Amino acid sequence: MHAVETEPIRRRIRKPPAKISRLEWMLKTLRHPLTILLIGTIISSLAIPWLNARSTRARQIQDARQAKAMEIIKSIGADNVRLNSVRSAFDVFEKEGGLAGGNALIEERRLELRKRVYDSYGDFEQTAWWWYWEIGRESELFGWLPEADISSFQALAKRYQENLYQSTTSIQKPWRRYLSEVKESTSEKKIPLMPIIETELGRKQAERDELGAAMVRLFIK
Repeated sequence: MHAVETEPIRRRIRKPPAKISRLEWMLKTLRHPLTILLIGTIISSLAIPWLNARSTRARQIQDARQAKAMEIIKSIGADNVRLNSVRSAFDVFEKEGGLAGGNALIEERRLELRKRVYDSYGDFEQTAWWWYWEIGRESELFGWLPEADISSFQALAKRYQENLYQSTTSIQKPWRRYLSEVKESTSEKKIPLMPIIETELGRKQAERDELGAAMVRLFIK
């Protein structure tokens, strides 16, 4: 007869897994290759379109700024050409005798002068008083310039317009003498007018060119 075992039978009992914190679990999960791949895919799907959009927007702004810089250069050149055309018409008229000669000859020459002056000044009036304000408004609306540069541009535009007012005031002097029906005294008619006007307009053109260069620098810096 076998002896009864009085010693309790040892059973292999598996210990429960140790509890881990939520942070440790998250770190462990994040280190898993599939998790890393998934996160990378999500980031790429969000970041790449965003970066592409920013890059496209930057190119669009740069292209627009360059286009506006060229528009400024062309507009100032057009203003100069048209004002110089008016000045040249009066200059030639004065050098060819001005109001000297018979009435019929004077009237014929005045008709020719009037056509030249009206054509050139009419072209000048079409754009000279507004093109810079239009560029300023567009730049502010579409974000082509930062706010500080918008203020600088508007200040330059104001000075440019004042320059045009002064330039046209100079042109009014030969206009009154040679195209107006108001008669000057004989002594006034004998005094050459255009050398003085040419000096005034030349100084104003140099000032416009400097203002234009400052405008352009805002767009290409």
